[in-house]
Amino acid sequence: MPKIAVTGVPEIDKRLKELEPRIARKLVRQAIRQALKEMDTALEAVSPRKSGALASSYKVRASGRSRKSIGMDLASTVAYASFINYGAPHRHIKAQRFADEAYKENAPSIRDRAMELLVAGIQKEIDSL
Repeated sequence: MPKIAVTGVPEIDKRLKELEPRIARKLVRQAIRQALKEMDTALEAVSPRKSGALASSYKVRASGRSRKSIGMDLASTVAYASFINYGAPHRHIKAQRFADEAYKENAPSIRDRAMELLVAGIQKEIDSL
């Protein structure tokens, strides 16, 4: 899956700096996870169905963390997902590109949703202080 980066939004940056770093990271993780679950739903809707295993196999997981970034992955738990999406010419499997199309269609709205959730979470946390 391609990456979506959210950097340099002045309103969010300013508000995150008002919070304790541990709480700020928690809010960012929660917002990204919830937004990616919406992408999970979009992938489920467009996945090819033979048995339904592929459509129900998408999971949101935390990826590598560092001091400067927080990552989440949306991955399939079935081994053949990449063969169906990207194809395998040596096995006569044509590429269907359903995941790429879902990403292109939903990435802007997922990014916007993550930012909305983050702003709402920050506001809730500031109000509780």
